[in-house]
Amino acid sequence: MRTASTLLCTLVALAWLTGCATTRAEYDREADFSRYQTFAWSEPERREVRDPVLDSELLDRRVERAVRDALREKGFREVAVDEADFIVTYHITSRERVYTSPNVRVHLSYGRGYRYYPHWHDPFYGPYPYEHRSYREGTLIIDIVDREREELVWRSWRASEARQDQFSESQVNRRVERILREFPPARS
Repeated sequence: MRTASTLLCTLVALAWLTGCATTRAEYDREADFSRYQTFAWSEPERREVRDPVLDSELLDRRVERAVRDALREKGFREVAVDEADFIVTYHITSRERVYTSPNVRVHLSYGRGYRYYPHWHDPFYGPYPYEHRSYREGTLIIDIVDREREELVWRSWRASEARQDQFSESQVNRRVERILREFPPARS
């Protein structure tokens, strides 16, 4: 019984972690990604500073380095804008989110097995069955624009809690690598 509850807790934790930081992508199914060999970087649009963690020239440089390195590792060559097959840029959005989780406490006892008490049945924890926590979510979005058509052909993004440690050099490198993992998209 203990192994089953441990397995269940592990699966719930993995599902929560996966749901919190998932990478999504969409692309133009008409675009011929096989012809893309070269790219150029386009500076992101500068906006009014609302969040000092996300609206930072330091973060801009981290993302730019990570994107350029990831594309080079994939075999793309960086050239001048007027020679590029595609233009790459990024932007970050943020919004306030509320995380709601069941606030369940489990009490174990020896002898006749375990007893399960959701905390709202326990007067020590009070009558509220859910715990609410608000946080700022930051979403890193990378765009690929076909230079000749001047159209967005691929976009991918990854959201996570917007804390300063989430946008360190190593975290940005990891995020960019995960976002660009599916570029160019495989034909189905």
